[in-house]
Amino acid sequence: MLISLVGMVVGLAGCGSTGHRMMTIFFNEVPAFPGSDEYCSDYESGKTPTVSKEQQKDVTLVLHLPYKEKRCPDCHSQEKDVNDGLVAPRNKLCFKCHPDIAKHPRVHGPVADGDCLACHLPHSSSNPALLITSRDRICAECHTEQRLAATMHERLSRKGMVCVDCHDPHSSSSKIFLK
Repeated sequence: MLISLVGMVVGLAGCGSTGHRMMTIFFNEVPAFPGSDEYCSDYESGKTPTVSKEQQKDVTLVLHLPYKEKRCPDCHSQEKDVNDGLVAPRNKLCFKCHPDIAKHPRVHGPVADGDCLACHLPHSSSNPALLITSRDRICAECHTEQRLAATMHERLSRKGMVCVDCHDPHSSSSKIFLK
């Protein structure tokens, strides 16, 4: 009974700061979070994201401009317990600098929810536009359903076209997000 209770507490705790505090109550080996003055110390000391020599040959690392310019306070707050340490709630943060990303009446679900991290990485990526994966695979991360125009999509894919060549991933006036 006690073990299942501990399991439930740990499972519900997650990885946030509250979750971390809960984990330290039950487990001795949970590492402590760095102090608030240390969060950006690696970055401020000039260290850049680690990329292996093999990756450097084939990949150009794309950096988010505020990250590249070491403007951490543009997104990160000193108040670590408010908004998960961000200057705005996570679902509103990106819109502070990108207010017109959803400029059309039909808005893609993740954009409408402010879930930019469903497709983009916040600091750096080996893909254009800070995508979590390549342009030819990004939509398939979520869209696994059968396409109504599957034959046309397969033909265009063989010609090297990707979804975002025709569809706007953020918003559109069209029901199927055509550009």
